[in-house]
Amino acid sequence: MGFARNSAIFLLISAVSVVSNTIAMALLSRSVGPEGRGVLAICLRAGSVWLAVAQVGIASTLLYHWRNRPSDRDRVLSNAALCVLVLGSLPLLLFLWPRVPTLLVGGEVPYPLLLLAFLPVPITAFNGILMASLKFAQQLRMLLAVHIVVEACRVGAAIALYVGGSFTVERFLQISFACIVISALLQGAVVYRRVGFSKGLSLRLILRLVRYGLVQNITVILLAFLHGLPIFVAVRVFSMHDTGLLATGMGIYGMGLMAAASFRSATQMKLALSSDRAAAPACLSYAVFSFFPFLAAALALVLIGRFLIVALYGAKFAAAYYPMLAILPAVMFHGILSPLAEYLVALGHFKTMALISGVSVVLGLAFTWAGAHFYGAVGCAIGFSAANLGRLVMILGAFMCHASVSPSELSRAVFGTIKRIRAEAMSRVGLVRT
Repeated sequence: MGFARNSAIFLLISAVSVVSNTIAMALLSRSVGPEGRGVLAICLRAGSVWLAVAQVGIASTLLYHWRNRPSDRDRVLSNAALCVLVLGSLPLLLFLWPRVPTLLVGGEVPYPLLLLAFLPVPITAFNGILMASLKFAQQLRMLLAVHIVVEACRVGAAIALYVGGSFTVERFLQISFACIVISALLQGAVVYRRVGFSKGLSLRLILRLVRYGLVQNITVILLAFLHGLPIFVAVRVFSMHDTGLLATGMGIYGMGLMAAASFRSATQMKLALSSDRAAAPACLSYAVFSFFPFLAAALALVLIGRFLIVALYGAKFAAAYYPMLAILPAVMFHGILSPLAEYLVALGHFKTMALISGVSVVLGLAFTWAGAHFYGAVGCAIGFSAANLGRLVMILGAFMCHASVSPSELSRAVFGTIKRIRAEAMSRVGLVRT
């Protein structure tokens, strides 16, 4: 299958997630208001950072090992899955001291809610390995089927609780935990039948996975922190009400991450089967290709975003439209850089990615903090977009350096890809001039 078809399948998977999460979040927002939305945002962002810690970078470097150990893939898969499942449970030890996790997020979130946000971490890390193996093994239809079943369960439970008048942040987190368990069981069964697990565990292989993963894990942790920076800054600067409004606008960024993951997954599938020489032109073409869907979505949200926010979440959330506008550039920047970043990871440039992520976090912290103090939630979102622009520039520079692409070659490749996309689009509607 080509990149466009793989991207379409992954976009469909992302669309299912976006629709189900939007429905569940809209119902919850109408039940708990902006304050409850802010509490949930803090829980989810804190859990995502701990998930990055728990994965030890293994999920991110799995593509590298998959490409370089074609005869040993079942052992790589089984050892990686066991490793993240065990290591993913270690952060839960922090909850033996209840004050520690609450202090880490500013003391605004009740302990039981934080515990519910952290409990799925090991299973989610395990799920990441299973999903990656299904992508690399070209089992996209089975992955889509599992996704549809899980998200249908999520939406059904959310609607039932909302109708019953008992939909709270705690119930939302419980539903998420149950869906993650169901997903792990279904994906595990598919991987066992279609891909296979090796029963032999290798301490040497586990140490190799961890050694490579630790360097990349620095990147993963920094990126998880970067994605949550506006929320982490807002909870220390704004009220919980304003944090909830910013989180609602940031929800667009979360949807953008899901869409970018579609193009990133298609890129991973291409990289898993291609040579180093063919990888760079393909990733550059994918980056250009991914720009246009993000641009179209951004323009549509500028026009109808306010209406959508009010229709989904209620009139109390109308002010979230302006942070959403400020976050749209960050969504487009992230969509463009995802294929280029995957190229650097697939070829083992982990230290370069860690350095870029570290600089991005420093820029993000400075810009979001300054923007929040001078211009409120909108300034915080603008600062976040500026940090993502800096990250895009750095990743593009690293890509050109490692792929030996000159500026003239880059411009020719970009315009050549645009011409091919235009020609293919015109041919599909019968407008090609002969």
